[in-house]
Amino acid sequence: MNRSRLGQLALSEDIEPHGERAIPWAAMEELRPAWVRRAIRRGVAREDAEDLFQEAQLAALEGIHRLQLPGAGNAQDAFLAWFWGILRHKLISDLRRRQRHRRHLEERRQEAASRSPDGHLATRVRSSLGLLERSSPEAARVLRRRFLEGRDLKEMAEDLGVSVPTACRRVQAALAEIREHAELILR
Repeated sequence: MNRSRLGQLALSEDIEPHGERAIPWAAMEELRPAWVRRAIRRGVAREDAEDLFQEAQLAALEGIHRLQLPGAGNAQDAFLAWFWGILRHKLISDLRRRQRHRRHLEERRQEAASRSPDGHLATRVRSSLGLLERSSPEAARVLRRRFLEGRDLKEMAEDLGVSVPTACRRVQAALAEIREHAELILR
C-alpha cells in the first residue's frame, strides 16, 4: 500500500475495526519524529526510517483486530504502546536483515580474497607463517607436515619419534603459536 492509500485511510472517519474504537491516527503521527530520531541513532537512514514507520502503520491497521484493550484505562495509550511495539519489531527486523546482508557481502569479499593469490587473506597467512618460521621453526615444520603435506597424526608421530597424543599436542601448540602471530599481524 502506498503513501496516498494510507493517507486516504487516515482521512477516513469510518475506520472502526473494533466497534466504537477508531485508530488514533493523530497520536500515531505525533510519535513519528521521536521514532525516526531513534531509528537514525540505530544507524537507519531517514528515508528508511520513514518507510519502516509506514510499514508499522500498515501492520497496525491489518492487526487491529488482535489488539486487546484494557477494560478500564486509556484505550489510546494502550494502542500507542502496542503500536510502539510494532515499531520496535520492524526496526529489529530491518537491522537483522541489514546485518545478514553485510555479513553475506563480507563473506563474499573474504572468499574472493582467499581465491586470489595476492588477496589480503593470503598475504596475512603468508606473513603469519613467515613469523612462525622465524620464531619457532619446529612449530612451522609440524604445521607444514600436518596441513600442507596432509599427514595424519600417526605418520607425524612416527616421523617425530613420539606417541600420537604427543604429536596431537604439538600440532595444537603450533596452532596456538600461529594464532598469536596472526593477531600481531591483524593489529
